[in-house]
Amino acid sequence: MGPGAGRNGIAALLYTLVAVDLTPALTSNTTGTNLTVHWLVVNIFGSDFATGLELVPYSAPTPTNANESISLMFLLLAHSTPVDPRTLKLLCPEEPIMCQLRVSDLISVMGLEDVAGVNWVQVEEDGYSIKRQYTEMGKSEQEVCNGRDGYEQPCPAQQPSSAIGQFGLGYPYFIAQCTAVVLALYYFGAEL
Repeated sequence: MGPGAGRNGIAALLYTLVAVDLTPALTSNTTGTNLTVHWLVVNIFGSDFATGLELVPYSAPTPTNANESISLMFLLLAHSTPVDPRTLKLLCPEEPIMCQLRVSDLISVMGLEDVAGVNWVQVEEDGYSIKRQYTEMGKSEQEVCNGRDGYEQPCPAQQPSSAIGQFGLGYPYFIAQCTAVVLALYYFGAEL
């Protein structure tokens, strides 16, 4: 069943985009692993991404080890009836930002019907994630930067280049790239 077609042939005019950290599921030997939600946008009408309601604002994954990466999966899910934003409280009652859940629970509780597309990226530690560790994650500069090539004390005063902002384009550029992925999945049909 391709994008635009819901269960029983009913047109799916609405989409939900969810980005989750897939790493625990890839590194664990258990099934039903809870995944951290890095972004959740519901009720996207057709291909107009701007119509969606952002329930979980985008939060960049932050690898904290140069030898490990984070696998961020983007799922585009089709549905024919609007998602009630209050259903997020059933899945993440205490903290909707960066909540942890099972994707199957998200699909069933929100009434999502079909996977319209899927894509993923590997996020590696870079200057952005290094600086974020000591500016937003509560680690000290010394703890983060000591002993790193190119990051001796003091840590860099400016955010070094990163996959998200290496050309000075930052967050809007990343959102534009995600939108392009969603539209490509919608129009060129990553059928599963």
